[in-house]
Amino acid sequence: MLPDYMAIGMSAEEFWHGDFRLAGAYRKAEEIRRENRYAAEWRAGVYTFEALLTASPAFRELTRGLDHEYPERPIFSTVPGKTRGKTEEERQEERMWAIAEHIAAMAENANARLAERLASENGE
Repeated sequence: MLPDYMAIGMSAEEFWHGDFRLAGAYRKAEEIRRENRYAAEWRAGVYTFEALLTASPAFRELTRGLDHEYPERPIFSTVPGKTRGKTEEERQEERMWAIAEHIAAMAENANARLAERLASENGE
């Protein structure tokens, strides 16, 4: 069995005669590699699951058409913490909702000012 330091890729020379912080760096690098392998296996499982869901109606005699569509573009990104990029349509929809929220806030503000003005004119 390999010593722990060799199992994570550190040589005996580095372990015994190198900077003591190297062991922590090697350990962290191994943890990142392990996490990346796990994420890659998980993504492969998700894509397999999506493919099986998409193809499942073909294996059932009474089912017509597809219940589930296979994704048109990758679901995940290789950049940590970032999912697939947004399409232009998704960006436009986000802008539309932002504008709608802004207009609603402006209308609410205008209505509040109008109500104040009417209240002051009526002597309330």
